[in-house]
Amino acid sequence: MRIKMRNIHDINEIHQSIKSVRDLKKGFLTNFFPDPAKTGLWMDNGLLFTAQFQETTFFFRKETGFYHLYFCSSSANSLCNALTSLLQQSQDTLYTIDLIGNRADMAELGDGIVSTGFFPYTSLVRMSRMISVSDAPPIAGNLNLAEARPDDAGEVLDLLQQYFDPLAENLPLMAEIESWIKAGQVAVFRETDTIQGFLIYEILGVTSYLRYWFVHPDHREKKIGSILIQEFFRRCSRTKRQLFWVIQSNENAIKRYIHYGFLPENLVDNIYTNTNIQYGGNNN
Repeated sequence: MRIKMRNIHDINEIHQSIKSVRDLKKGFLTNFFPDPAKTGLWMDNGLLFTAQFQETTFFFRKETGFYHLYFCSSSANSLCNALTSLLQQSQDTLYTIDLIGNRADMAELGDGIVSTGFFPYTSLVRMSRMISVSDAPPIAGNLNLAEARPDDAGEVLDLLQQYFDPLAENLPLMAEIESWIKAGQVAVFRETDTIQGFLIYEILGVTSYLRYWFVHPDHREKKIGSILIQEFFRRCSRTKRQLFWVIQSNENAIKRYIHYGFLPENLVDNIYTNTNIQYGGNNN
């Protein structure tokens, strides 16, 4: 028997599916915290699906070659039973599951997920930097640093797809990149009209989020990374806290971020896949 997934086209369908689990009044466990704008893009592009397994509702976000798997369940036991049934009905489909939370809190649930046929893939750790009112923002001035143009969206997406891991790093849609460029939240470093590095960020309230910070491997001796991160600090100098996620095993990157004043938090994102494949390493 094959799983029957239903395409979702309305945010109210998501809310109703979540409510159906809450209404059981047996508990509530989830890794799905839908952002209206981003979820809207998934639905507009026909990428979001759902399926029900007794006391668990699954949401599936379609990617090239796999699905990101989200859940709402009444308990860990119900979730594990549903995952077992799901894998039995879709043995040839690749899924990833993200569990975000404090390290200790995630251990038991992670063990349960592994018992159903999933495997640990990699982990990310969140790092943060607090801003003091006495901190002077960096001064802009590099001639090769500029706002991304609307026609840069395709090149930025190509670089993300080539150098980032889609199983671990949640690559954006073209529409998201276009939206960030329109909002002035993408800076690029270019020479001879070629993008050699870029940063993508968002500001929400008093918190700034560094979404992507990239330097092309062929140009990593030019201090482009330093120029870009200083630009991020300059643009976000009015925020109080700066956040981003980094692959936990990327020790060199973590040391570099600590050099810039970031510190690891106790919040981790443990990623599991239902195929025993090895994380290939972060090229960024």
